[in-house]
Amino acid sequence: MKQVMALVGGVKRWWQGRQGPAARAPAQEKTLRDLMAEQGCDASGRKADPLPAGRQHATPGQAAIFVAEFSYGNADGSSCQRRVCVVGLNDGGFHGGCHPDNRIQAFSWNRVRGLMKIVDSGEMLGPKEVMARYG
Repeated sequence: MKQVMALVGGVKRWWQGRQGPAARAPAQEKTLRDLMAEQGCDASGRKADPLPAGRQHATPGQAAIFVAEFSYGNADGSSCQRRVCVVGLNDGGFHGGCHPDNRIQAFSWNRVRGLMKIVDSGEMLGPKEVMARYG
């Protein structure tokens, strides 16, 4: 057994010597979110929009902070998908123009279901993460 372990250790050293210092560096672990983003997918495995809607979709006179897609709970208990150009946010919620007509509406953080997709970067963030980053 010791001979096998010595042989394995020798082969490993030979391979690392051949591949250079990069092969010896410990690999940094990536999260599932990182791996999905590298492939251009969101957390559900869906491909991101090929042409993300950038800040050009803000309502006239107001610059969008970011564009987000998320599931939003309605008053009757159902939920629907929303795409919003966010123009302002605070601890209670955020304001933004809904696509396609860009009419400014108020949204509550409590009614956002799951993660929000930041369209420009493809990141999937929770409401608290969005507030920490952009608030």
